[in-house]
Amino acid sequence: MTVTTGFQKNPSTGSLLGMKSNPLSTVKVDYAVTNRGDHFETALRIITLLIHLGFLVGLYIQVWQASMRLFQKPPDPCAPNPCRHDGLCLEGHNGYYCVCKEGWTGKNCTLNIDE
Repeated sequence: MTVTTGFQKNPSTGSLLGMKSNPLSTVKVDYAVTNRGDHFETALRIITLLIHLGFLVGLYIQVWQASMRLFQKPPDPCAPNPCRHDGLCLEGHNGYYCVCKEGWTGKNCTLNIDE
């Protein structure tokens, strides 16, 4: 890495000697990267933890939604009343059935039997 500095470099040892008459001289500096791997591992662990946390939050939401569907009462097949001509709607195994008033028949009490 090249750094602009006001120091002079000893050509034989590579150490910095002191101020030059020109305060803006260029010196090549080699930085020892001892902790760089540690920082990378820490960042990788944090990213992995965040991914797992996101997965767990997503899983929690899916379980919560499934439990809400499981314990939710099914919709009332008789609301609104599908039975016409004042027929009585009752819930059955496969939905609803109508108890029709006299003179009417059919699934929704729409067929006039008097005609």
